[in-house]
Parts: sequence; C-alpha cells; structure tokens
Amino acid sequence: MKNILNLTIKTTLAFSLFGLLTTGFISCSSNDDYLDKVETPEGDHEEPVKLVLNFQSTTSSLAKSYVYEVPEGTTEPVITQITNLPAGTYNVSIQMFAADGEDLTDEIFGHDKDEHFVYYSKINNSNVNITYAGDDVRDSNQIQLGQKTVWTLSQGESPQIIYLVHQPAVKDPNAPSVQQLGGEIDLEAHFNIKVTQ
Repeated sequence: MKNILNLTIKTTLAFSLFGLLTTGFISCSSNDDYLDKVETPEGDHEEPVKLVLNFQSTTSSLAKSYVYEVPEGTTEPVITQITNLPAGTYNVSIQMFAADGEDLTDEIFGHDKDEHFVYYSKINNSNVNITYAGDDVRDSNQIQLGQKTVWTLSQGESPQIIYLVHQPAVKDPNAPSVQQLGGEIDLEAHFNIKVTQ
C-alpha cells in the first residue's frame, strides 16, 4: 500500500512538473513569436508640403520670395508662377515647411542632411541656369545638397521642377532625371519661370 501511495505521489508530481514545463515553454514560444512580429519604427520622418524660394539679386537690393504649397487632398500638381524678376543672377535659398507650419529647413539640411538631396530638373529650361552655391549645405561626405543655389535668368519662359529626394542612392546634380538618383521623393515642387526683360 505504501509503495502504491509513493508511486501515485511521484506520478502526480511528474505530471505537474511536465505541465509546468510545457506551459512555460509555450509561453516563451508565444512571446518569441510576438517579438518577431513587432516592427521597430525607423523614426519619424515628416514630409514637407510647402517650399519657399528666396531670390536675392547679386547686383541690386531686389529680393523676392515664391511659395509652392500642396493643398490638402490635392492630387494634381500646383504650378507656382515666378514672374516680375528681371534677367540677371540671383542667390536663391530654399525653406521647407510641414503641413502644420513647422519649419523643417534646419532638420532636413542639418540633422538629416545625409538623407536628403535637392534635384533641379533640366526640362526645357533654356532661359534658366542653376548651379549649387559655394556656401551651399554639404553632407558628411562633403556633397552639396542644393539648399543654396545661384540662378542666372535670361529672357524667356520655362518650367522648373524641384525635387526633395529622401535617401537617394547617389547625389548627382547633373543626373539626366530624378529617377537616376534612387530613393523616394518627399516633395515635388512645380514652378513656371517667366522673364520678360
């Protein structure tokens, strides 16, 4: 009788221990599976919806600003007209803003400078010549980013598209198209430049 009782107690303990181990193993496995499915965010990345071009003549006090903004819910590109600028050379700087009005310029061209590049299209813009300025912002590889440029305008009319590219594979201002750069386009700003004198 004593042996049967001891065997019963041992059997009960063995099953209890097996149950605990199995539960623990399943719990751990469930937690591991859950952790595998949790994606770690790469960090906040706020895309600008507004771009301001600030023109300053190199030969006079003439200064003008032109705003490109994407209205909420808009799918068709807006075109900002650049007019009332006489032919000549201008120092041009870019500012960028979020939908809530926050100025993102310092973030894009400061903290996140290695992740961004400004590309200026070269489609039918024979009356506009754009070069990156000597004091332009540079990334950690000393590549100019296009936040500060020099525009030489002559009489005529042409479109100008400015792209803010996020994480481009290459940063080449002379690329034939923005697609050659890789990465993603954070902002595509459309302008029409008309110089009458």
